[in-house]
Amino acid sequence: MAHIFIADDDSFVLYTLRKILLRAGHTVACFENGLQALDQLQKETPDLVITDVVMPGMSGLDMLAQLRTFNSKTPVLLVSAGSLGFEVDLKDVAAKSGANGVLYKPFDRAAFLACVATLLP
Repeated sequence: MAHIFIADDDSFVLYTLRKILLRAGHTVACFENGLQALDQLQKETPDLVITDVVMPGMSGLDMLAQLRTFNSKTPVLLVSAGSLGFEVDLKDVAAKSGANGVLYKPFDRAAFLACVATLLP
């Protein structure tokens, strides 16, 4: 199965997504913000990165921009429940930033796993 990174500042979301992915047979590494994830992304290449958009320290979009400077191939799924501080279509932002998919919180297990499956090589 796949090795997946998850970055989210909400510990409950990290726990829940990790549990879902582990039960589906994947290996998972969790990070509390974009900076922690980016640090590990410079050392290791997962099969998929799942990141919250709005996080303290380094947002998911900032992490994605940095990731794309040295890795253009790893698929990235943006997940978000909140706004970016202004009205914007996250799908447009995702397309322009190099993300491969968008999922809006809350989502159910089946929708999450289906989205992950479409992004895995």
